Amino acid sequence: MRTKHTLLVLFTLAFSLNSFSQNDNESRDKIKALKVAFITEELNLSQQEAIKFWPVYNKFDKKRHDLYYNERRNLKKEIEQLGGIDKINEREAKTITDKMLALDKAEYDTQINYFKEMRTVISDIKIIKLQNAERDFNRKLLSRYKKQKKPTSQR
Repeated sequence: MRTKHTLLVLFTLAFSLNSFSQNDNESRDKIKALKVAFITEELNLSQQEAIKFWPVYNKFDKKRHDLYYNERRNLKKEIEQLGGIDKINEREAKTITDKMLALDKAEYDTQINYFKEMRTVISDIKIIKLQNAERDFNRKLLSRYKKQKKPTSQR
C-alpha cells in the first residue's frame, strides 16, 4: 500500500511539474504542496505527529531558506557593488569571507536548534528519514526540471 502511495506522489510530482505556469509564486506553492505530500508519505506521520511536525518544520524551513538564499544573495550583491571579485581588495575580501563564515555558523546553529526542537515532535529515526526524504524530493525535482529543459529533439 505504501508503495502505491509513493508512486502516486511521484506521478503527481511529474505531472504537476509539467503544468507549472510562468508565475514563480504559483510554482513555489505547487512545489511546496508536493513536498508536503512527499514528506508526509515518506515519514508516515500520524495525524497527531503531523499537527506538531509541520509548524516546527515550516519555521525552520523558512529560517534555512532566509539564511541560505537571502543572506548569500546579499553577499553576492555586496561583491557586485564593490566591482566584482577581481576588483575587490584584500581587506574587502577578508570582510566578505568573515561574513561567509558567520553565515555558515548561523546555518549550523539553526540546524542544531532544528534537531533539538524536532526531537520533541518526532523520533530520531524519523528525523533521519526526513533528511533522506528532503534529499530524495530535491533530486527528483531537479531531475524532472532537467528533463523539461532538454530540447524536444534530445528526448
